[in-house]
Amino acid sequence: MKVFPSAIWLRMALLLAVMGWVLAPAAVAGQQLTLTAPFLSVVVDRGEEVKLPFTVENLSETPQTVNVSIPLAPEGWMVVVEREFPRLEVRRVYLTAPDAQAELDEQTNRTELQFRAKPSSSVKPGDYTFAIKATTESGTAASLQLTVFVGGEEASGGVSIESQFPVLRAASGTAFEFKVDVQNNVGEDRTFELSSVAPAGWQIGFEPEFERKQVTTISMKSGRTQGLKVSATPPPRVEAGTFPITVVVRSGDAEAEMELQAVVTGTYDILLGTATGRLNTKVTAGQASPFTMIVANGGSAQLADISFFAGKPDGWEVTFSPERIDILDSQEPREVNLEISAPDKTIPGDYSLSVAASSLLASDDVEVRVTVLATTVWGWVGLGIVVVVLAALGGVLVRLGRR
Repeated sequence: MKVFPSAIWLRMALLLAVMGWVLAPAAVAGQQLTLTAPFLSVVVDRGEEVKLPFTVENLSETPQTVNVSIPLAPEGWMVVVEREFPRLEVRRVYLTAPDAQAELDEQTNRTELQFRAKPSSSVKPGDYTFAIKATTESGTAASLQLTVFVGGEEASGGVSIESQFPVLRAASGTAFEFKVDVQNNVGEDRTFELSSVAPAGWQIGFEPEFERKQVTTISMKSGRTQGLKVSATPPPRVEAGTFPITVVVRSGDAEAEMELQAVVTGTYDILLGTATGRLNTKVTAGQASPFTMIVANGGSAQLADISFFAGKPDGWEVTFSPERIDILDSQEPREVNLEISAPDKTIPGDYSLSVAASSLLASDDVEVRVTVLATTVWGWVGLGIVVVVLAALGGVLVRLGRR
């Protein structure tokens, strides 16, 4: 039987359509939910805990509730899916649909989680395979396989202490709060003592994570990790610098310590005033009148590039000497001389003058009351008028006396 070319093309089109109908749902379903991880295979020492980050992402057009589980884990391993900080076991997550307009770091259709596996003492060296599975309520699933190779070297036991941010910076007078994790690797439940070594005058305290109470000991089950907040309060007016703080965890012969660093940047404050505390002066209209002020560094850190400004009535002039200060050390007051000039025709009375000192990190301003006096010329004119009036009165009295 002869088959026309058009019939062959028709059959091929039908075949491709059927294949597309069969394969399309699988392709779409595979794209609706993903599990990805930057590290799929790692090597650890014997007895060492494994922590591997991974991402669950919803690529469908609708929000999804996703169940996260570990269907495959070798015997002797304690496994969990958790949020890294604060540490919390996670079994289900809610993911929105992807938003094309949102920035990458604002997308809520994905979440970062952590796979954590703790081997028991019976786990021998070798390769171990784990599986993570994510499933939506509609049945869409994604899986991820992780491989851990356990070496022959025994991991150090005892107790360990870690901190993600061991160095913190803050201004003088601000309390520091470090977050640390203490892990019990002794092999049995223990109570650990907490202590610290800090510079003189510093106050150190310990609080369990998510609690507001001071403690000096913590009880931990074997293999568990306890989050702690270490508060470090510096003494008043501490100078800028780096201050080491050593945290010690001890139980019997098991001991661990860690150095934290509190970097004090100092405080920044400008104080503007006068030696007597009085903020008033007198000027004569048309003449430059001096006025002395004091500027001081009221903080604990050095101030640089201090400039001076004046808010004044129209036509007034105010000059500063010096016009700026390059460096002002703490507790080192400096004199600033002002020359205040009011116009000749200024009406005598009280006026307000605003004086400010400003640097990049601090500023201060004060109001100065300025009393304007009449000019000397007008004083002589007034005196002349008085003399003329008295002379006229004297002449009148002389004439009346002759009569």
